[in-house]
Amino acid sequence: MCQSVMFFLSPGKETELIVIIASVVRFSLVQIRRLQIRDLGVVFDQKLSFVPHITQLISSAAKIYGFVIRNGKYFNNSSIFIEPFNTLIRSKLEYGSMIWHPIYTCHQHHLEAIQRRFLKFLIWRKDKVYPRRGVNS
Repeated sequence: MCQSVMFFLSPGKETELIVIIASVVRFSLVQIRRLQIRDLGVVFDQKLSFVPHITQLISSAAKIYGFVIRNGKYFNNSSIFIEPFNTLIRSKLEYGSMIWHPIYTCHQHHLEAIQRRFLKFLIWRKDKVYPRRGVNS
C-alpha cells in the first residue's frame, strides 16, 4: 500500500525544499525507515554507515572508467590515459576518503579493482598482452 505525500506551498513566495532520500520498507506490522543523508558529497545513513556512499562511488567510478576507455580508443600513446584517470576517477575515489574509509574488505577490494583494471588496461595498450590473473608484477 502506497500513500502519497502532499506539500502545500504558498504561490508567489520563493521556497526552497530540501528532500532527504527516504525509502520505507514494510514487513507485515513492522515498518523500517532507511534514510540516506548527503553532506558535502558524502552519503551516509542514520547509523553513520558509509556503505551507501561506497556502493554509489564504485558504480560511478566504473561508469567513468568505461567512458574514458571508450572515448580514448583512438589515442596512440597510452600515457594519455593517465591524466583523465587521475582527474575523473582517482579524484572521485580519494575525495573524503579520510571520513568514509571502508572498513569492510569487500569494499576495499571493489575500490582497488577499479584501479587494478585501469593498470591492466595500460599494460594491454603498451604490450598488447593482457596480464595473467593473480600476477602482481
